[in-house]
Amino acid sequence: MSENINNTPQEDEIDLLDLFIVLLKHRCLIICSFLGVICLILAGYFFYPSWKYEKTLERQNVEAIMTLGTGSNLEAVGINYNIPSLFTSAPLLLQSLKNAGIQQLGPEDDSIDLTNPEQNVRALNYVLQIFVNHKTLDGETIEEKDLPFFYTLPSKDAQYFELKYYHKDSDLALAFLNSLYRNANQKLLENIQPQLQALAAAGETAGNKTTGTSAILQDAQQLSNVAQKILDGSIPALELLEQPYYVKNEVSKKAIQSSYRKMAVILIFAVFFLSIFLAFILEFIENIKSDEERMAKIRKALNKE
Repeated sequence: MSENINNTPQEDEIDLLDLFIVLLKHRCLIICSFLGVICLILAGYFFYPSWKYEKTLERQNVEAIMTLGTGSNLEAVGINYNIPSLFTSAPLLLQSLKNAGIQQLGPEDDSIDLTNPEQNVRALNYVLQIFVNHKTLDGETIEEKDLPFFYTLPSKDAQYFELKYYHKDSDLALAFLNSLYRNANQKLLENIQPQLQALAAAGETAGNKTTGTSAILQDAQQLSNVAQKILDGSIPALELLEQPYYVKNEVSKKAIQSSYRKMAVILIFAVFFLSIFLAFILEFIENIKSDEERMAKIRKALNKE
């Protein structure tokens, strides 16, 4: 019985020699594919990293940051004002962009010319949607990481908040934040000017009085002095806690080259194994073509409705 088992033909066994013969038969395909991809990778190594580096620098935006107070100077004279609301005014933002020397908004292929008065309505709508509502012109919500401008308030009790603006040109980005600060401060003064004038006048009136406790008179005069300083511009109504600065991610050409080399190694192995796989596919097709019985079945299947 054991002899019968040993003598049973094992048709499913893989003959390594047959596999080697297939590889040898299609050696030109494998070698040419392997050498071809190496040549392409070597050629690309001399220009792709440099091209990628330059393109990255062109598309990279710097992050300009400005830190402002939430209104302690105003609190000193008893005036409450929602400071962050100043930066949701589309006209104020648009004017600040123009004052900073920024000439275009939007994508390059459909940009808005800020120097053209006829496009002012379009520019205002763009600023309202993108900068204020944080939505695209089609009404879709924009993620924070893709916003060109926004402000962050760390918490309700925080005494400061940050303005952030992204632009390709660091000088223009800083100029916009400085312009925005000046315009917002001017707008704030216009809104609270009647209150400041009333406080200043009340202090003068209290100083002319001969009655009343000295503590009350002193407090009134102190409020009056602070209000007058804000009116005169000696102290700002909108506090600038930190001068604007910008952050730029450093792009390394060596890092791009290193990434290219890793990709090249993966591509070489991928092409090598793909060429081997293709060699067996071609061998299988050749075997099918040489087998009349199988070809007859295939032709019958193709002609079958």
